[in-house]
Amino acid sequence: MTSTLNNPGAATPQEPTGPPPTFEVGARVRTRHSIDRDSDPTTWPLETGSIVEDFADFVDSSSVGRDWAVAHRWAVALDNGCLVFRDTDDLEAAGDLTPAAETSARKQ
Repeated sequence: MTSTLNNPGAATPQEPTGPPPTFEVGARVRTRHSIDRDSDPTTWPLETGSIVEDFADFVDSSSVGRDWAVAHRWAVALDNGCLVFRDTDDLEAAGDLTPAAETSARKQ
Protein backbone atom coordinates (compact mmCIF):
# COMPACT_ATOMS: atom_id res chain seq x y z
CA MET A 1 0.00 0.00 0.00
CA THR A 2 1.38 3.42 -0.96
CA SER A 3 0.67 6.52 1.08
CA THR A 4 -1.33 9.17 -0.77
CA LEU A 5 0.40 11.83 1.29
CA ASN A 6 3.91 11.37 -0.07
CA ASN A 7 5.67 14.15 -1.92
CA PRO A 8 3.87 14.35 -5.28
CA GLY A 9 7.11 15.46 -6.95
CA ALA A 10 8.98 12.31 -5.98
CA ALA A 11 9.95 10.00 -8.84
CA THR A 12 8.53 6.96 -7.08
CA PRO A 13 6.15 6.86 -4.12
CA GLN A 14 7.62 5.84 -0.80
CA GLU A 15 6.37 2.64 0.70
CA PRO A 16 5.27 2.94 4.34
CA THR A 17 7.39 1.06 6.84
CA GLY A 18 5.96 -1.04 9.63
CA PRO A 19 2.31 -1.71 10.37
CA PRO A 20 -0.31 0.79 9.24
CA PRO A 21 -1.13 3.39 11.89
CA THR A 22 -4.26 3.06 13.94
CA PHE A 23 -6.08 6.27 14.68
CA GLU A 24 -8.31 7.33 17.57
CA VAL A 25 -9.88 10.51 18.86
CA GLY A 26 -7.12 12.77 20.15
CA ALA A 27 -4.44 11.42 17.79
CA ARG A 28 -2.20 13.94 16.03
CA VAL A 29 -2.39 13.50 12.25
CA ARG A 30 -1.38 15.13 8.98
CA THR A 31 -3.61 15.49 5.92
CA ARG A 32 -3.55 17.49 2.72
CA HIS A 33 -5.76 20.59 2.85
CA SER A 34 -6.25 23.74 0.79
CA ILE A 35 -8.97 26.34 0.50
CA ASP A 36 -8.29 26.40 -3.28
CA ARG A 37 -10.65 23.66 -4.46
CA ASP A 38 -9.61 24.19 -8.11
CA SER A 39 -6.03 23.08 -7.51
CA ASP A 40 -4.88 19.47 -7.72
CA PRO A 41 -5.44 17.81 -4.30
CA THR A 42 -2.08 16.01 -4.56
CA THR A 43 -0.37 19.43 -4.48
CA TRP A 44 -2.19 20.66 -1.38
CA PRO A 45 0.16 21.27 1.56
CA LEU A 46 0.20 18.89 4.50
CA GLU A 47 -1.58 20.33 7.52
CA THR A 48 -1.37 18.98 11.06
CA GLY A 49 -4.26 18.61 13.45
CA SER A 50 -6.04 16.39 15.97
CA ILE A 51 -8.80 13.88 15.41
CA VAL A 52 -11.87 15.15 17.25
CA GLU A 53 -14.53 12.61 16.22
CA ASP A 54 -14.80 9.09 14.83
CA PHE A 55 -17.80 8.47 12.57
CA ALA A 56 -17.12 4.75 12.05
CA ASP A 57 -20.74 3.87 12.82
CA PHE A 58 -21.95 6.14 10.00
CA VAL A 59 -19.61 5.30 7.10
CA ASP A 60 -21.40 2.14 5.94
CA SER A 61 -23.49 3.07 2.88
CA SER A 62 -26.20 0.62 3.96
CA SER A 63 -26.70 2.64 7.16
CA VAL A 64 -27.89 5.65 5.14
CA GLY A 65 -29.59 3.76 2.31
CA ARG A 66 -27.35 5.09 -0.47
CA ASP A 67 -23.86 4.66 -1.89
CA TRP A 68 -23.19 8.35 -2.63
CA ALA A 69 -22.35 11.22 -0.24
CA VAL A 70 -21.35 8.78 2.48
CA ALA A 71 -19.81 10.29 5.62
CA HIS A 72 -16.04 10.35 6.00
CA ARG A 73 -14.62 8.38 8.93
CA TRP A 74 -12.75 11.11 10.85
CA ALA A 75 -13.34 14.74 11.84
CA VAL A 76 -9.99 16.53 12.15
CA ALA A 77 -9.49 19.94 13.75
CA LEU A 78 -6.50 21.38 11.92
CA ASP A 79 -4.06 23.62 13.75
CA ASN A 80 -4.96 26.42 11.31
CA GLY A 81 -8.53 26.43 12.67
CA CYS A 82 -10.27 24.48 9.89
CA LEU A 83 -12.44 21.44 10.57
CA VAL A 84 -12.08 18.79 7.85
CA PHE A 85 -13.51 15.33 7.34
CA ARG A 86 -11.23 12.56 6.08
CA ASP A 87 -11.05 8.82 5.56
CA THR A 88 -8.26 6.72 7.08
CA ASP A 89 -6.36 6.60 3.77
CA ASP A 90 -6.23 10.42 3.77
CA LEU A 91 -4.36 10.58 7.10
CA GLU A 92 -0.86 9.90 8.30
CA ALA A 93 0.32 9.82 11.89
CA ALA A 94 1.97 13.03 13.09
CA GLY A 95 3.38 11.50 16.24
CA ASP A 96 3.12 13.31 19.53
CA LEU A 97 3.84 16.75 18.10
CA THR A 98 1.93 19.54 19.76
CA PRO A 99 0.93 22.52 17.59
CA ALA A 100 3.86 24.54 19.00
CA ALA A 101 6.35 21.72 18.38
CA GLU A 102 5.01 21.24 14.85
CA THR A 103 5.48 24.95 14.08
CA SER A 104 9.01 24.79 15.44
CA ALA A 105 9.78 21.69 13.34
CA ARG A 106 8.52 23.41 10.17
CA LYS A 107 10.90 26.35 10.74
CA GLN A 108 13.97 24.08 10.85
